[in-house]
Amino acid sequence: MYSMRIFSFLSFLLTLILLPAWAEAYLDPGTGSMVVQVVIATFAGALYMLKIYWRKIFGMFRRKRDDNDQLER
Repeated sequence: MYSMRIFSFLSFLLTLILLPAWAEAYLDPGTGSMVVQVVIATFAGALYMLKIYWRKIFGMFRRKRDDNDQLER
């Protein structure tokens, strides 16, 4: 556990040393549209996964019926 903390700290320190202090980057309009596309695709993917696993997810919260309850109705 202690060695993992030291490793994490040294990795963080090495990352800070190797990263440049100044980045000259240009963000064109295509970058903004790509970010919007990723957000929309993530939302659509989450909705699709919810659709696929709807019964499995909400089946855990349903009360199971007893055979006697079905015969009485």
